[in-house]
Amino acid sequence: MTAVPKQQLRDARARAVIENIHETIVSLDAQGNITELNRAAHRMFGLRDGEAIDQPASVLFTDYDTHQAALFAGHKVELKGSRQGQGLFDAAVGMSRINYEGDDRRILIVRDITEQKQAEELLHREKSWPRSPCTPSRRR
Repeated sequence: MTAVPKQQLRDARARAVIENIHETIVSLDAQGNITELNRAAHRMFGLRDGEAIDQPASVLFTDYDTHQAALFAGHKVELKGSRQGQGLFDAAVGMSRINYEGDDRRILIVRDITEQKQAEELLHREKSWPRSPCTPSRRR
């Protein structure tokens, strides 16, 4: 029985964490093409294994190109995600840049914020409804 080198074990553990974490992770190369998606990303975007690899990030987000500079500057942005066969959803996206042994990558962390945005819109609409003179402005 051969001993597995420590680096291979560390790499396998790191891969297992990325694959099983609930957060959506998308890895891009220096040109902005998708190199990896974890399981959560496949679920979020409705993709099969291997689908979207080597494609530009704009296949996942309709407005990625518009907000790319803000992401590269380290800002979190809200984008429209594209779920295969199910339309668009609101997404909060942050980006980190890593360089490992000359391999320049960008890591996107994505959250579906559709329900949050819907709740905010409902709250905004309720606040803007005219109140009846008989309706108290605050409940005690």
